[in-house]
Amino acid sequence: MSDTLKPCPFCGSDDAFVEMNDSISTSVVCNDCGARGPISYHDDKDYDIEHKLDLLPGEISARKNWNERIENDEQEVRNE
Repeated sequence: MSDTLKPCPFCGSDDAFVEMNDSISTSVVCNDCGARGPISYHDDKDYDIEHKLDLLPGEISARKNWNERIENDEQEVRNE
């Protein structure tokens, strides 16, 4: 798991963080424009890693979803 989050796809800011939504889900949020990544839920397969690294429930999935999003040029190719 990478600790580094990609820049915000809307404003380009590098100032993003993982926010806990409730006891089992998290999202990545841009601190500049307020854009929010998809809600990511705790996954039992990630529990040991999240617990050992003192991460929020679902943080591994939230980071992965934010970092693996489709970039604009990839979307254009897929829509053609």
